[in-house]
Amino acid sequence: MNLWKNKEITLVGPGNSIIVQNKQMIQGSINYYFPMIFFVLGNFDPITSSFLFMIFAALMLIPLFYGSKMLFNCRVAFFICILYSLLPIYIDFTRFFFGPNFQLSLLPIVILFMGLYKKTTNISFLFLIFFTVGVICQFHFATILILFFLIVYYLMLNKNKKQVLTLSIFGFAIGFLPMILFEFKNNFYNITILSEYWRIARSAKNFELSPHRYMNNLLIVIVLGGHFYKRFLTKITISTLFVFLILIDILIYFPLPSHGFGMNENWNYLMEKKAYEIIRGQNLKNYNIVNHIYDNLSIVIKYQMKKDNVSINFDDYYHNDFLYVISNNEKIFNDPAYEIKTFQPNKKIEEWKLNDIYNLYLFERLKPTLNDT
Repeated sequence: MNLWKNKEITLVGPGNSIIVQNKQMIQGSINYYFPMIFFVLGNFDPITSSFLFMIFAALMLIPLFYGSKMLFNCRVAFFICILYSLLPIYIDFTRFFFGPNFQLSLLPIVILFMGLYKKTTNISFLFLIFFTVGVICQFHFATILILFFLIVYYLMLNKNKKQVLTLSIFGFAIGFLPMILFEFKNNFYNITILSEYWRIARSAKNFELSPHRYMNNLLIVIVLGGHFYKRFLTKITISTLFVFLILIDILIYFPLPSHGFGMNENWNYLMEKKAYEIIRGQNLKNYNIVNHIYDNLSIVIKYQMKKDNVSINFDDYYHNDFLYVISNNEKIFNDPAYEIKTFQPNKKIEEWKLNDIYNLYLFERLKPTLNDT
C-alpha cells in the first residue's frame, strides 16, 4: 500500500524465515507487485482483494486444462484440473496472499507453455517454460526444485541436449534476473546467509515439509507423471475421484468455521475490523493498541488505520496515555511484553464485547502523584 501511494519502486522483496544474526534471506520484490494488482482492484481491502485473487486462481484452470490436454489427452487434463481445484491443500492455499500461493496460481502458465512446446516443437516455448519458472521462483525459493525436474524431463525427451541446457538455463536466468542482480550487487547476500545458517544453526527446521514448501512441486510431479498413469484413467475413475473429493470438501468447508485459516480460534479479520471501528469511533489521541490474542503490535488494525490515513505513533508504547487491548480477560498486566508491562499504573475506562470469547478493553495510564514520587 505504501509502495502504491508513494509511487515507489523497489528491487528488494520481503525477508523469509531463514535468519542469521538478525539478517534475513531476501526474496524478490515480485512479492509486492503481483498482489498489488489485486489490492489496487480491491481498493486495498484484504477480503475483496483476496476474493479477486481466488477468482484469478480459479481462472487458471483454463491454461491448466489446455496445457495438460496438449501434453496428454482430455482425461489426464480433467484429472489434473480436478486435483488442482478440489484437493484441500490447493483450496486452502488459493484463498490468501502468500508467495507460494502466487506460485501455485501461476504454474498453469508453465504447463500451458509445456503443452504448446509439445504441440508445435517451437523452441521459443521451451524458453518461455523456464523463463516463467524463473519468475515464479522469485516468490519463494522452495520451487527451485521445479527447475531441476523440468531440466531432467526435457533432457530425457530431447536428443539435442545442448539446446535444452542452453535454453533452460538462459530462460531461467532471465526470469530470475532481479534476484541474480541482487546477489551480484550485494556480495552474494542470500547465499552467504544460507551458508551461515547451516554453519551456525545446523538445523533443518526451516526446511520441514510444510504444505507451502511442497505443494507447487507436487503439482509439477502430478503433471509429469501423466506419462505413467494416463493409461489407467477411465471415465469411471475420474468421476469417482470427482465425487469423492466433492464429498470431502463438503465435510471440511461447508460448516461455518470459528476462525480464519491459520488464525487463532474464534478470531478472524472481521473481528479485527470490528475492533478497529470501535477504536476509531472513540476519537482519542495519544493511544496505542495491543492484540493480546496473537500480535501485541496489532499490525492488522494498524494496517486499517494507515489505509484510512489515521495517524498515531505506531511504535511508541512508552508515552501513550491510552491503551486498547484485545483479550479474553482484562488481567493481562503480568505479561512481560514491553507493550503491556510499561503501561502501568493504569485503570480500566471501558470495555466492548467483540464476540463470545474476546473483548476490547480501554485502559488509561495513571500519572505519578506527589506521593508516588
